[in-house]
Amino acid sequence: MADTHISTEGSSSIDMLLGNDYYLDVVMLQKIEVQPGLYILASKLGWILTGRTNETNEGDSESNMFILTHGTNMSKTKVFSKVDSVVQTKPDLEDFWKIESLGISEEQDGISDKIALTKFKETLRYDNGMYHVTWPWKEAAPELPDNRDLALARLRSNVARMRNKPDILDKYNNVIKEQLSKGMTEPVETNTTSDLVHYIPHHAVITPHKSTTKLRVVYDASAKTKAENRSLNDSLYRDPVMLHDLCGLLMRFRLNRIALVSDIEKAFLQIGLQPSQRDVTRFLWIKDIKQPVVFTENIQEYRFCRVPFGVISSPFLLGATIESHLERYGNSTAEKIKDDIYVDNVITGTNTWPEAFELYSDSKKMFNDASVNLREWASNSKELMEMIPSKDKTDDQVIKVLGHTWNTSNDTLALCVTDITCETRRLTKRIMLKQISSVFDPLGLLCPVVLKGKLLLQSIWKKKIGWDDTIDDSDSEIVNSWRNVKEDLKNISSFTISRCIAMNTIVDKTEHSLVCFCDASAMAYATVIYLHQRSEKETTVNLVFTKSSL
Repeated sequence: MADTHISTEGSSSIDMLLGNDYYLDVVMLQKIEVQPGLYILASKLGWILTGRTNETNEGDSESNMFILTHGTNMSKTKVFSKVDSVVQTKPDLEDFWKIESLGISEEQDGISDKIALTKFKETLRYDNGMYHVTWPWKEAAPELPDNRDLALARLRSNVARMRNKPDILDKYNNVIKEQLSKGMTEPVETNTTSDLVHYIPHHAVITPHKSTTKLRVVYDASAKTKAENRSLNDSLYRDPVMLHDLCGLLMRFRLNRIALVSDIEKAFLQIGLQPSQRDVTRFLWIKDIKQPVVFTENIQEYRFCRVPFGVISSPFLLGATIESHLERYGNSTAEKIKDDIYVDNVITGTNTWPEAFELYSDSKKMFNDASVNLREWASNSKELMEMIPSKDKTDDQVIKVLGHTWNTSNDTLALCVTDITCETRRLTKRIMLKQISSVFDPLGLLCPVVLKGKLLLQSIWKKKIGWDDTIDDSDSEIVNSWRNVKEDLKNISSFTISRCIAMNTIVDKTEHSLVCFCDASAMAYATVIYLHQRSEKETTVNLVFTKSSL
């Protein structure tokens, strides 16, 4: 307990293993109960935290051994593990406040970004209908430690957790085998010599709500053998972020009468790695899952032939490759798709369904030329969906689009909000922040609701209430305010707006103008922008963008 807690994931060497036969020689009499089953024990080496926690994951009836760990990023979630609430940590508020600057912050276009793009285009290769890239190394001869033991230890831990979950283990194995059968990975011998060899640990992330991949194998390129050693991500440039403005995409999405969305199938794994770059992406897996015991004879080494998700440079390599490919065509469809793509999602549209079908057909062909498949097409146009083959379109009527839910049948948008009705724990500042920050609203469509929550958090800060201090009925002002905020948060997902704000008239004969209002008070200031459209027959006004700040 005397050691300094780290705030990011990492690993370190074990200093000493204490056998159970010496345990009672070290432990002293003093004992403090933190909660039932969890104790702080005095010892000759200092205080020891030991026992079990009463934390349970929803839908998981297993007892979990307590692991002392620290983490600050609220947005990172891993299957099978989480930070125990009894370990007090300060959440990282950066992601929460960053939403305020979406759509209004200036783009950063540095000289280093231009150099990176130039180097990328010099090394990009097109062979057998597929693009192949190289890693953007910070140094010409990077020094990466031998981390096979780390990858092996993580594999043993991973398999041990799935041993009692045969269905998940089977799905996990199927993902590995599918990647192998499709040429995304290849087996490699352990003793194969190479100038640079590095291993990437992996784990599972399960997303039950997704209509496509419900179990994803995530590769941890940030894993370190020691704090002072480099990881693969430490040795690579992040490079320029090839992402279009999220708010701009959402606003353009609302201007199309016929909306059209799709996603790239296993996007990162459609970009090839040049052979000289593959040995730093080795990973371990078991040969026979029917004998899920991690011993030497049951371990197979693989390496990626494609760009894996989880490496810091992967988003740049994907975005730059797609942009370079589309630039080859030089037509209006390629330019439109290039402007309407966000990572592996295409969010676009047209004014008529025949134009939308032409856009679908042309974009499918262009991406097929790069061995990339656009799938899960969805649209609000029934005529268009009838024209698209069943293998290319989704059966879902409600889909997620950039953090929003889009109902294609009635063409409405709603915000995605985490269900907070099952929250039964005592009220704390941490719980309030968790629930308020679950609202992702980059366009500020429900700005007043979130603003009330932020004002409540501000008042709690002024009272110097700790992150895990219980807030009970003795502080009636805070409790009553929170009840009102929580009720509004519960109702957010039921609030919908019309996706399409375009008028049903000829665009050339419609006048468009933006109307902006702004105001400030002693507590906050805000601005709101409306789109005013006027034709010979009608006039419409629609809310398109708002921002607020304390």
